[in-house]
Amino acid sequence: MGRQWTENQKNAINARGGSLIVSAAAGSGKTAVLVQRVIERITDSEKPCDADRLLVVTYTRAAAAEMLQRINDRISELLEKDPLNPALRRQQNLLAKADISTIHSFCSRVIREFSSSLDISADVRIGEDGELMVMRNEAMDLTLSKFYGENNEYFNRLASAFSSGRDDVKLRNIIFRLYDFLRSHPFADSWLQEKLSFYREGQEVSQTVWGKIIRDYCVGACQYSLSVAEISMEISTEEEKIYNAINLLLASDLAFLRSMSETLESGTWDEIKQKLSSFEKGTFRTPRGYKDHPLAVKLKQNREIIKSTVEEMQKLFAQSEEECLEDIDYLRPIVEQMFLCIKEFGENFSKLKESKNIVDYSDLEHYTLQILVKRENGEITFTEEADRISQRFDEVMVDEYQDANEVQDLIFKAISREKNLFVVGDVKQSIYGFRQAMPEIFLRRRESCERYNPDKDNYPAKIILEKNFRSRKTVTDGVNFAFERLMSKEVGDMEYNEDEMLVSGASYPETEEAGVEVHFLEYPGGGDMCVFEARHIAEEIRKLRSTMRITRDGQQVPPDFGDFAILLRNANSFFPIYIKELEKYGIPAVYEKSEGFLKNKEVALAMNILRIIDNPVQDIPLISVMMSPLYGFSADEMSMLRIFSDSPRLYGSMLDIISKYSEGNKTGETTPPKSVVERFEKFTEEISNFRAMAAVMSAQELMSKVYDVTGIEAVVSASGNGETAVNNLRRLREYAADYEKNSDKGLSGFIRYVDRLFEYGSDLTGAANTQSQGSNSVRIMSIHKSKGLEFPICFVAAMSKGFVSDASQNVLIHSKLGVAMKRTYPELMCRRSTMPREALAIEMKRSEKSEELRVLYVAMTRAKEKLIMLCSSKDVEKELKAVGAGMTGVGKIPSHFVREAGSPGKWITMCSLLHPCCGELRKLADCEDIYRAENVQREVWKTEIFKYTQEEEEEITTEASCDENSLKEEEKRIEKILTERKNFKYPYSELADIPVKVTASALNEKERPVYFKKLAPPAFLGEEKLTAAQKGTAMHLFFQSCDFNLLKENPQNEVKRLAEKGVLSPAQAEAIDIKLVESFTESPLFKRITASKNVMKEYTFSVEIPVSMVNPQIQKELSDEKVILQGAVDLAFEEKGKLVIVDYKTDRVKEPEFLAEEYRKQIALYKNAMEQTTGLEVSACLIYSIVLGKEIEVSV
Repeated sequence: MGRQWTENQKNAINARGGSLIVSAAAGSGKTAVLVQRVIERITDSEKPCDADRLLVVTYTRAAAAEMLQRINDRISELLEKDPLNPALRRQQNLLAKADISTIHSFCSRVIREFSSSLDISADVRIGEDGELMVMRNEAMDLTLSKFYGENNEYFNRLASAFSSGRDDVKLRNIIFRLYDFLRSHPFADSWLQEKLSFYREGQEVSQTVWGKIIRDYCVGACQYSLSVAEISMEISTEEEKIYNAINLLLASDLAFLRSMSETLESGTWDEIKQKLSSFEKGTFRTPRGYKDHPLAVKLKQNREIIKSTVEEMQKLFAQSEEECLEDIDYLRPIVEQMFLCIKEFGENFSKLKESKNIVDYSDLEHYTLQILVKRENGEITFTEEADRISQRFDEVMVDEYQDANEVQDLIFKAISREKNLFVVGDVKQSIYGFRQAMPEIFLRRRESCERYNPDKDNYPAKIILEKNFRSRKTVTDGVNFAFERLMSKEVGDMEYNEDEMLVSGASYPETEEAGVEVHFLEYPGGGDMCVFEARHIAEEIRKLRSTMRITRDGQQVPPDFGDFAILLRNANSFFPIYIKELEKYGIPAVYEKSEGFLKNKEVALAMNILRIIDNPVQDIPLISVMMSPLYGFSADEMSMLRIFSDSPRLYGSMLDIISKYSEGNKTGETTPPKSVVERFEKFTEEISNFRAMAAVMSAQELMSKVYDVTGIEAVVSASGNGETAVNNLRRLREYAADYEKNSDKGLSGFIRYVDRLFEYGSDLTGAANTQSQGSNSVRIMSIHKSKGLEFPICFVAAMSKGFVSDASQNVLIHSKLGVAMKRTYPELMCRRSTMPREALAIEMKRSEKSEELRVLYVAMTRAKEKLIMLCSSKDVEKELKAVGAGMTGVGKIPSHFVREAGSPGKWITMCSLLHPCCGELRKLADCEDIYRAENVQREVWKTEIFKYTQEEEEEITTEASCDENSLKEEEKRIEKILTERKNFKYPYSELADIPVKVTASALNEKERPVYFKKLAPPAFLGEEKLTAAQKGTAMHLFFQSCDFNLLKENPQNEVKRLAEKGVLSPAQAEAIDIKLVESFTESPLFKRITASKNVMKEYTFSVEIPVSMVNPQIQKELSDEKVILQGAVDLAFEEKGKLVIVDYKTDRVKEPEFLAEEYRKQIALYKNAMEQTTGLEVSACLIYSIVLGKEIEVSV
C-alpha cells in the first residue's frame, strides 16, 4: 500500500500551472513531497518532463545527495513493478545528468559555461577556508597600510574608535564583518550609497530611519508600562493600608505614562526628552508590618518594572535634537571612510584570489549574478544568458528557501522568470542569520500569494503543509501552546496563527504521559548549573529507561541510550560537562565536534613532527614529539638533556651527549646511561633521515613516510574514537597535497601556512566523527545541528543561559538601517553611544530575539514522544515571581515582555505560568490572576520543581586567635602531611620500564625457555647460501605471498612466479623446500583454509591491552593501565562464523607439545587482538609446524 498523502500534500505534488511557495511545518514531510513532485513530473503519462530539465537546489551537499538518492530509489521501485517500461529506463539514465545540487554547484557550472563573459578562467577553483583566511588578512594588510599612509583625519578617527592601544584587530574585524554582510546583497555599492545617505544634513531626528525605530520602541515600552501601572492601581485596593500608603505614587505613575504615551505619538524629539525627564522616581513605602505582604511585594515588583522601563527610555532620549544631529554630522565622514576601506579591501581581496585563480562561495553567487542580471539606472533586467538558462528548465525547485539571501533570490528569479519557481521552506525554522539568511524574503513571497485553490488553479499561490508526522499529539499541542503565546510580528516576524499551528498526523498508542515537561532546577550558590543539569538528566534517563515505553517498528519497547538527545544552544562550550557527568552514571554519550581540527591531539602531534623535521632546534615541538607515545621519552630522560649538556637547545644537547658518549668520555665528563644515549641516538638518526627525505620529497610523500616509520596511525587508532583520529591524519596529508598543488614552497611553506591559520584564529575542516555513527549513546548536539533530525526523547538544556547579543559591539550593522557606531573622545579616553547606534541596537536585539525564538521552535520540534526542558536558577521561587510580575495580560504574554526576556528559560517559564495544569506554579509566583480557563489538554504540559544541595567538604582552618590546643592539633596535622609527602612513592613507578608499544613476538621472547634459545637451525634449511634465519624468513614470505589456488595446482610454478615478480629473490626462491610445501597443500588444514570464503594473510593489528598481559606481576591497582600491542597474524580464516588462527613455525623440534608451550602467550595475544579488531570470536588457535608437517592446536 502506497503512502497516503494529505490534500495539501497532493496539491503541492500536482499543481503545475505556475509558481508556488510551500510553507512546510516541522515534520510535515516536505522532502518526501519534493521527491514525489519530481517523480510525478518525470512519469506524467500526458506531459512528462525529462529529469534533466528540472533544476532542484538545496543548501548542503548532504541534502542534495539524499534528494538524488531518494529519487533514484523511487524510480527503481517503479521499475521493479514495470521492468520493461522504456520511459522509466530513459528517465533513470537522464537522472545522471539532472541538476540536483547545491546553489553553489549550480553557480559553478554557470560560471564555467559562460566564463568568456567574465574576466576569469574557466578552470577557476574554490579556495580552502584556511587559504582564503590567509588571503583575507593579506588583503587587509594592504588596505590598512594604504589608509594609514594617507594620514586622513577621518580615517584616523575611525582607527582610534576601535584601537585598543596595541593593535587594530577590532578595526580589521569590523571591516571583515561588514564585507561578509555586503556579500549577501546583490548590489553592494548601491547599498553603501543608500546607507550613507541616511547621514545627510537637514533632517529632523524624529524623521530619520533611526529616530522612527526609537520612537516606535518607546511607544511599545510605554504601553507595556501603562498596563503594569493600571494593574497595580487595580489590585492596590485589595488592602486598604497599602493603598493609602502608595496611592499617590501609583496615581502619579499612571498620569505620567498616559501623558507620555500621547507625547510619543505627536511630540517632537525634545518634547519627548523633556517629558521623560519629568518622571518622578519617588519612594515605594509600605506601612509598618507590611513589607513582606504578598500584595506589597507584587506592587513593588511592578513599580520596579515601570522604573526600569522609563529609565531605558530616558537613555534613548538622553541627547537633545541638536546633540543628535551633531553626532550624525560627526559620524558621516567616519562612516564614509569605513565604506571606502571596505571597497578597497574587496578589490585587494579579489586581486589576490585572481592571482591564485581561486574564488570563494560568495564569488560564485556574484559572478553568476553578473552573467544573469544587468542593472542600469536602478532598473534590473535579465540577460540573454539568463534566457538561455531558463529555457533549459521546465521547473526550478528550491528547498529550505527560508535560508536564502537577496543574491540567491535574484538568481532564482532570473532563471525561473517567476513562472515556474517552486520553493519550499518554513520561516519558523530560519535559524541561520549568522550566515546572512534572510527569512523576510520567504515572508514577503508568502504574503504576496493567495492560498492555492485546485478548482481555480490560481498562480502564484501558497500551499501550507500543517500536518506533523513526527511527534505525538501531546508534543505538537505543547509546541502550539507555547508559540501561540510567544511568537508575534514584533518577536518572531510573524503571527503564530492557525496557518502556522502544527496538526498532529502521527499515529502513536494512547498514553497518559505528558508530552512536554518543564523541570525547574534549583541549585546552590557557587555550583555549576550545567553540572547539576547533567546529573538531573542522568537520573531522568535512568528512570525513563525503566518506566517509559517508546514506539519502535510498531512495538512498544523500553528506550535505549541512543533514543535520547540533549540539545544545547551553545554545545561547544558545555558538552564536556554533560558527557563527564553522564559517564559517572554509566551512561554513554557522544558529541560530534566539527571545529578545532588543528587542535586535535593527533593533528597537533603530526604538525610538531613536521616542525622539527623542518627545524629541529624548536624546543616545544621537540618535547611534544619525544614525550608522545610515538617515542615515549620520560620526564627523567628529558631532564638529562639539561643535566649533561650546556647546549641552549634540546636538540643540540642530544647531539652533544651522543658525541661525548661516542668519544668514550675522554674528557672525563659523565653521560646518561647507555640505554638512554642509544635512544637519543636512534631518535636523532630518524629525524636526520626525515630531513634528508624532505629535501627530495613532496610534503605529502614525506608525511606518508613519517606515518609509516613512526606508526602514528596505529598509535592513535588504538585510542578512543581512533577511526576519526586516523582520518584526521589522512585529512592533514590531503591538505598538504592541496597546498603544494598551488605553491612551490614545500614543507616549510605548508608549516607556515598552518601557523598563520593559528595566528588568525582560523581552522581547517576535520574528518567526520565516526564514534557517534550507529552507537547506542546519548547524542549531545547543538540545536542548529539537530535541525532536520528527530529523537524519541529530547532534553533541551542550559535554557537559563542568557542570550548573547551583537548589539553591544561598538559598530553595528543592519540590512535596513545601515551602519552606526559609538562616538570616541580621545582626549577623555572614552566612548559613548549615539542615537543611530541605539536605534540599530534596538532593531538588532529584536531580530536576534526573533531568531532565538525560531531556534527554540526547532529544538522543541525535534522530539517524537517526549520533550523535557530544563530551567535552572539559584532561587526558583524568586525567578517565578519576577516572571509573574511581568505578565500583565490575562491569558497572554505582552510582546514587549517577550522581547525583553533574557533567556529561553524565561520564555518557557512565561508559558508554564499560563498553562491550566500549572496552578501551583502560579500560586508560588503570586500571579494567579493572569490565568484564563482555556480549552487545552492538561496532560500536554507538566511542570516540576527539583531542589539540589551541594555537599560541603570539611576544611580544617587555623585562625590567628586560636588557642594552644588548636595550635597543637594543627601542628600534628601539618607534621602528618609532611611525613606522608616525605614517604611518598610514585604509584606508577612500575610502569616506567614498560614500553608504550609492544609486539606479541617480543613478549613471547621474554618468557622463552633457555633450551629453545640454544636450538640448532631447522634441519631442512641446511647449509646453503642463506643463513638459517634468512631461510626461515624466505619460507614465511612465500607462505605470505603465494596464491593458495595456484599453489595447489603446482607449487614449483608458484615459487617461480613469485621470483619473476620480484617478491622472492633468487636465493630465497632456491631455499624454498617444495616437499614441505607439498606436505602443507595435502594437509587437512589446507583444505579447511581453501574452503573458507574469508582468508586473511599477514593480518596486521594495533590494539590496547592491559599492562598485566605484559607484566603479570604488576600490582593490581595498575593492572588495567593500557599499552599498545602491535603485530601481524600469519593467517586467519573464517569457519562457521568464527575465526581460526594459524601461525607458521620453522623451529626444529621432535615433540609438537614443545611448540604449543613455547608460543602459548604469543598465540593468546593474537587471539585477543583478532577478537578486538574483527569482532569475531576465535574458535581455534593453531600452529602449523613446517618441519613436522602437521597442525598443533594451542589451548589459550
